[in-house]
Amino acid sequence: MKLSTLIIIASLLGVALATQGAMNAQVGRITKIPLFASLISFSMGTISILFIYYLTNESLPLLSDLKSVPPLFWLAGCLGALFVSSVIILIPKLGASLLVSCIIFGQLSFSLFIDYYGLFGLEKRPISILNIIGFTVIILGIYLIKLR
Repeated sequence: MKLSTLIIIASLLGVALATQGAMNAQVGRITKIPLFASLISFSMGTISILFIYYLTNESLPLLSDLKSVPPLFWLAGCLGALFVSSVIILIPKLGASLLVSCIIFGQLSFSLFIDYYGLFGLEKRPISILNIIGFTVIILGIYLIKLR
């Protein structure tokens, strides 16, 4: 797949992230229980994944393959639960644009760290001046969004 197509797909995932946060926040507001909104979100997500899994006729992984996954990596689901729950609580307080900007800041800063050190088994990648400029622009963007 071409890089431009992948970038468009990734950008659309950003649209999905903002939409998901706003919708989940409304479920939390309506039910008056933000964690319940997280439970609904993960339940619907699980059902969706099972349906997609069924449609693609993917086979289940071998038990030996599951045992070879480092225990730390199983915690990714916990990070997802923390993320979704936090978004539900923070989006009404910060607004979608400031919250997503802060999330992007956190993602970019730590992803640069991950790339530079090759953490979690990823290939090491150097940090360039363009990375630093992009990082600085995001910080400026957060400041400008916060000014409104």
